[in-house]
Amino acid sequence: MTDHLVNLRAHDYSPDWYYYLSSLESDEDRLLAVIEGRDRFLRPFSYHLDYGAGWVDDPDTLIVRFEDLIGPSGGGDADTQVREVARISEFVGGTPTEPKVEEVAASLWGGGLGQ
Repeated sequence: MTDHLVNLRAHDYSPDWYYYLSSLESDEDRLLAVIEGRDRFLRPFSYHLDYGAGWVDDPDTLIVRFEDLIGPSGGGDADTQVREVARISEFVGGTPTEPKVEEVAASLWGGGLGQ
């Protein structure tokens, strides 16, 4: 939920959102606006949850958590990160090798492949 608020504040997807959220006095007011929705400016957060809910059980969808991808450089766990990279590779039809999975995992948080 707070990620959604941070994204709305950081990215000017719509001038209406930006100006509306900027007009509120506190982060608490902004968070409440994101949760409840406001007029034509913001849909309630439940709308976004309902919109994506159908994908959760779709076998052609892989649910990936940001927290599982960031690894130790981003405050996460290296083993979880490597497992998640391998899982993504397998899902898209790849054949992940341990060295390649580790290379990709090491590049995910602020790095780049081959660095």
